Amino acid sequence: MLEIAGLVAGAVLTLLIFSYLLGDNPLYRLALHLFVGTLLGYSFGVVLRDVLRNMVLAQLSTDPLAVVVPLVLGILLL
Repeated sequence: MLEIAGLVAGAVLTLLIFSYLLGDNPLYRLALHLFVGTLLGYSFGVVLRDVLRNMVLAQLSTDPLAVVVPLVLGILLL
């Protein structure tokens, strides 16, 4: 059932993207915002999984001072 929902969502979003051929309209902008939001959420999840868990937490147990200072400076950039 989940495969059918994904197929329908993909088909609808494809049609919304093709609606740009009729001119810039709200349906196209909705599809564009959905794609950008999905990409941003996926990228955030990948960064959390690959960078923070594997690189930072793994090194935190061996040499905490070498990891804490760059981590704090990186958080200050937010």
